[in-house]
Amino acid sequence: MSEQLLNLAHGISATILEGFDRHFSIYQQITSGAQKRFEDCDWRAAQRAARERIVLYDHRVDKTMALIREVYGIRDIDTELWKQIKLCYVRRLSYHRQPELAETFYNSVFCRQFALQYYTNEYIFLRNAISTDYIEPSDGEEMPFRPITSNRLMMKKAVTAVTTRKLRGCEHRCTNLLKTRVLIFRLKTLIVILALLCAGLFVYSEVRPTERPV
Repeated sequence: MSEQLLNLAHGISATILEGFDRHFSIYQQITSGAQKRFEDCDWRAAQRAARERIVLYDHRVDKTMALIREVYGIRDIDTELWKQIKLCYVRRLSYHRQPELAETFYNSVFCRQFALQYYTNEYIFLRNAISTDYIEPSDGEEMPFRPITSNRLMMKKAVTAVTTRKLRGCEHRCTNLLKTRVLIFRLKTLIVILALLCAGLFVYSEVRPTERPV
Protein backbone atom coordinates (compact mmCIF):
# COMPACT_ATOMS: atom_id res chain seq x y z
CA MET A 1 0.00 0.00 0.00
CA SER A 2 1.33 3.41 -0.97
CA GLU A 3 2.24 5.97 1.64
CA GLN A 4 0.01 8.51 -0.07
CA LEU A 5 -3.05 6.25 0.30
CA LEU A 6 -2.22 5.60 3.95
CA ASN A 7 -1.87 9.32 4.70
CA LEU A 8 -5.17 9.97 2.97
CA ALA A 9 -6.87 7.29 5.05
CA HIS A 10 -5.45 8.76 8.26
CA GLY A 11 -6.63 12.25 7.31
CA ILE A 12 -10.19 11.19 6.40
CA SER A 13 -10.59 9.03 9.51
CA ALA A 14 -9.42 11.95 11.65
CA THR A 15 -11.89 14.30 9.92
CA ILE A 16 -14.82 11.94 10.54
CA LEU A 17 -13.94 11.49 14.20
CA GLU A 18 -13.51 15.26 14.65
CA GLY A 19 -16.96 15.69 13.09
CA PHE A 20 -18.43 13.28 15.62
CA ASP A 21 -16.65 14.95 18.55
CA ARG A 22 -18.02 18.30 17.43
CA HIS A 23 -21.52 16.84 17.17
CA PHE A 24 -21.32 15.23 20.61
CA SER A 25 -20.04 18.45 22.18
CA ILE A 26 -22.95 20.51 20.81
CA TYR A 27 -25.39 17.76 21.79
CA GLN A 28 -24.17 17.90 25.39
CA GLN A 29 -24.51 21.69 25.43
CA ILE A 30 -28.16 21.41 24.38
CA THR A 31 -28.86 18.61 26.85
CA SER A 32 -27.17 20.39 29.77
CA GLY A 33 -30.17 22.72 30.10
CA ALA A 34 -32.68 19.87 30.46
CA GLN A 35 -32.74 20.01 34.28
CA LYS A 36 -33.47 23.74 34.39
CA ARG A 37 -36.13 23.49 31.68
CA PHE A 38 -37.86 20.74 33.65
CA GLU A 39 -37.68 22.60 36.96
CA ASP A 40 -39.05 25.77 35.33
CA CYS A 41 -41.77 23.79 33.51
CA ASP A 42 -40.57 25.44 30.32
CA TRP A 43 -42.10 22.91 27.92
CA ARG A 44 -41.71 25.13 24.86
CA ALA A 45 -37.96 25.35 25.44
CA ALA A 46 -37.88 21.57 25.94
CA GLN A 47 -39.59 21.08 22.57
CA ARG A 48 -37.12 23.44 20.89
CA ALA A 49 -34.19 21.58 22.42
CA ALA A 50 -35.62 18.25 21.22
CA ARG A 51 -35.93 19.60 17.67
CA GLU A 52 -32.40 20.98 17.81
CA ARG A 53 -31.00 17.60 18.87
CA ILE A 54 -32.78 15.83 16.01
CA VAL A 55 -31.69 18.34 13.36
CA LEU A 56 -28.16 18.55 14.76
CA TYR A 57 -27.18 15.00 13.78
CA ASP A 58 -28.07 15.36 10.10
CA HIS A 59 -26.42 18.77 10.01
CA ARG A 60 -23.11 17.52 11.44
CA VAL A 61 -23.07 14.49 9.11
CA ASP A 62 -23.64 16.75 6.10
CA LYS A 63 -20.92 19.14 7.26
CA THR A 64 -18.44 16.28 7.68
CA MET A 65 -19.26 14.91 4.22
CA ALA A 66 -18.82 18.35 2.66
CA LEU A 67 -15.47 18.77 4.41
CA ILE A 68 -14.21 15.40 3.15
CA ARG A 69 -15.18 16.28 -0.42
CA GLU A 70 -13.67 19.75 -0.21
CA VAL A 71 -10.38 18.87 1.48
CA TYR A 72 -9.68 15.42 0.05
CA GLY A 73 -11.62 15.55 -3.22
CA ILE A 74 -13.55 12.34 -2.46
CA ARG A 75 -16.40 11.79 -4.92
CA ASP A 76 -16.47 8.15 -6.06
CA ILE A 77 -15.76 5.18 -3.84
CA ASP A 78 -12.27 3.70 -3.69
CA THR A 79 -12.74 0.31 -2.03
CA GLU A 80 -9.14 -0.10 -0.90
CA LEU A 81 -9.06 3.43 0.48
CA TRP A 82 -12.24 3.01 2.53
CA LYS A 83 -11.13 -0.32 3.92
CA GLN A 84 -8.02 1.44 5.18
CA ILE A 85 -10.06 4.40 6.45
CA LYS A 86 -12.11 2.05 8.61
CA LEU A 87 -8.98 0.42 10.02
CA CYS A 88 -7.51 3.82 10.88
CA TYR A 89 -10.81 4.85 12.45
CA VAL A 90 -10.87 1.72 14.63
CA ARG A 91 -7.38 2.53 15.92
CA ARG A 92 -8.51 6.06 16.80
CA LEU A 93 -11.47 4.65 18.75
CA SER A 94 -9.22 2.55 21.00
CA TYR A 95 -9.08 5.32 23.61
CA HIS A 96 -12.30 7.12 22.75
CA ARG A 97 -14.99 7.63 25.40
CA GLN A 98 -17.94 7.07 23.02
CA PRO A 99 -16.78 4.42 20.53
CA GLU A 100 -20.20 2.96 19.71
CA LEU A 101 -21.73 6.36 18.94
CA ALA A 102 -18.66 7.27 16.91
CA GLU A 103 -19.07 4.09 14.87
CA THR A 104 -22.69 5.02 14.13
CA PHE A 105 -21.58 8.48 13.01
CA TYR A 106 -19.00 6.91 10.70
CA ASN A 107 -21.69 4.67 9.20
CA SER A 108 -23.90 7.68 8.51
CA VAL A 109 -21.12 9.56 6.74
CA PHE A 110 -20.29 6.54 4.57
CA CYS A 111 -23.84 5.40 3.77
CA ARG A 112 -25.00 8.83 2.64
CA GLN A 113 -22.31 8.90 -0.01
CA PHE A 114 -22.17 5.37 -1.41
CA ALA A 115 -24.48 2.66 -2.70
CA LEU A 116 -26.15 -0.14 -0.76
CA GLN A 117 -23.85 -2.81 -2.20
CA TYR A 118 -21.00 -1.46 -0.05
CA TYR A 119 -22.90 -1.75 3.23
CA THR A 120 -20.76 -4.63 4.48
CA ASN A 121 -18.52 -5.01 7.49
CA GLU A 122 -15.50 -4.31 5.30
CA TYR A 123 -16.53 -0.68 4.92
CA ILE A 124 -18.91 0.10 7.79
CA PHE A 125 -19.54 -1.11 11.34
CA LEU A 126 -22.17 -3.84 11.09
CA ARG A 127 -20.64 -5.22 14.28
CA ASN A 128 -19.02 -3.21 17.05
CA ALA A 129 -15.26 -3.11 16.68
CA ILE A 130 -14.57 -1.65 20.12
CA SER A 131 -15.81 -3.16 23.38
CA THR A 132 -17.12 -0.69 25.95
CA ASP A 133 -16.87 -3.08 28.90
CA TYR A 134 -13.49 -1.72 29.92
CA ILE A 135 -14.58 1.94 29.89
CA GLU A 136 -15.16 3.28 33.38
CA PRO A 137 -17.94 5.87 33.74
CA SER A 138 -16.79 9.41 34.39
CA ASP A 139 -17.68 11.41 37.50
CA GLY A 140 -20.44 13.17 35.61
CA GLU A 141 -21.99 9.87 34.59
CA GLU A 142 -21.87 8.54 38.16
CA MET A 143 -23.42 11.66 39.65
CA PRO A 144 -27.14 11.15 40.35
CA PHE A 145 -29.68 13.71 39.17
CA ARG A 146 -30.59 15.84 42.17
CA PRO A 147 -32.83 18.84 41.50
CA ILE A 148 -32.48 21.90 43.71
CA THR A 149 -36.13 21.77 44.76
CA SER A 150 -37.68 18.70 46.32
CA ASN A 151 -38.99 15.99 44.01
CA ARG A 152 -42.48 16.35 45.40
CA LEU A 153 -42.60 20.12 44.81
CA MET A 154 -41.09 19.80 41.35
CA MET A 155 -43.54 17.10 40.30
CA LYS A 156 -46.41 19.11 41.77
CA LYS A 157 -45.44 22.12 39.65
CA ALA A 158 -45.15 19.99 36.53
CA VAL A 159 -48.46 18.20 37.08
CA THR A 160 -50.22 21.46 37.96
CA ALA A 161 -48.99 23.17 34.81
CA VAL A 162 -50.04 20.30 32.55
CA THR A 163 -53.38 19.80 34.32
CA THR A 164 -54.22 23.50 34.24
CA ARG A 165 -53.52 23.69 30.53
CA LYS A 166 -55.65 20.62 29.84
CA LEU A 167 -58.48 21.86 32.06
CA ARG A 168 -58.53 25.20 30.28
CA GLY A 169 -58.77 23.49 26.94
CA CYS A 170 -61.47 21.14 28.25
CA GLU A 171 -63.40 24.05 29.77
CA HIS A 172 -63.31 25.91 26.45
CA ARG A 173 -64.57 22.86 24.55
CA CYS A 174 -67.31 22.21 27.14
CA THR A 175 -68.45 25.83 26.97
CA ASN A 176 -68.72 25.67 23.18
CA LEU A 177 -70.58 22.36 23.41
CA LEU A 178 -72.99 23.77 26.00
CA LYS A 179 -73.69 26.84 23.85
CA THR A 180 -74.37 24.61 20.86
CA ARG A 181 -76.76 22.42 22.83
CA VAL A 182 -78.62 25.47 24.20
CA LEU A 183 -79.00 26.84 20.68
CA ILE A 184 -80.30 23.49 19.40
CA PHE A 185 -82.78 23.31 22.30
CA ARG A 186 -84.07 26.82 21.53
CA LEU A 187 -84.48 25.98 17.86
CA LYS A 188 -86.38 22.81 18.71
CA THR A 189 -88.63 24.77 21.10
CA LEU A 190 -89.33 27.39 18.43
CA ILE A 191 -90.21 24.68 15.93
CA VAL A 192 -92.63 23.07 18.38
CA ILE A 193 -94.31 26.42 19.11
CA LEU A 194 -94.70 27.16 15.40
CA ALA A 195 -96.14 23.68 14.85
CA LEU A 196 -98.65 24.19 17.65
CA LEU A 197 -99.69 27.57 16.25
CA CYS A 198 -100.18 26.11 12.80
CA ALA A 199 -102.25 23.24 14.23
CA GLY A 200 -104.38 25.67 16.26
CA LEU A 201 -105.10 27.81 13.23
CA PHE A 202 -106.04 24.72 11.21
CA VAL A 203 -108.46 23.48 13.92
CA TYR A 204 -109.99 26.94 14.31
CA SER A 205 -110.65 27.19 10.62
CA GLU A 206 -112.37 23.78 10.64
CA VAL A 207 -114.72 24.37 13.58
CA ARG A 208 -115.66 28.01 12.72
CA PRO A 209 -119.45 28.16 11.82
CA THR A 210 -120.32 28.86 8.21
CA GLU A 211 -122.09 32.21 7.69
CA ARG A 212 -125.53 31.92 6.08
CA PRO A 213 -126.33 34.20 3.16
CA VAL A 214 -129.01 36.87 3.87
